[in-house]
Amino acid sequence: MKKPEPITLSSGALRLEPLTPDHVAGLEAAACGGELWTLRVTSVPAPGETAAYVAAALKGQAEGHMLPFAVRDAVMYSLAAGERPEVKAHLDHRLTRPREGTGRLTC
Repeated sequence: MKKPEPITLSSGALRLEPLTPDHVAGLEAAACGGELWTLRVTSVPAPGETAAYVAAALKGQAEGHMLPFAVRDAVMYSLAAGERPEVKAHLDHRLTRPREGTGRLTC
């Protein structure tokens, strides 16, 4: 059997990208609202546990039993990346600024 290989998929406003450690900050920021890690119907790492979550997913990929993706809003990503540099600057600041005194991202 052929081993699945990571690929980027996109359609309309959504883009699925192969998960990488570069996604950790964005995933942690996205999960901050609503305390999603407390829900029983989804799998969301608690604040500060995202890097380990991604590492476990990438280990599963290396072992051949997982193919992890990050889901991105392609419209916002496109807007932030090129059309509106001020939006990109705001998002970059928001996703990399530690919470006062904790070293964690601001929720």
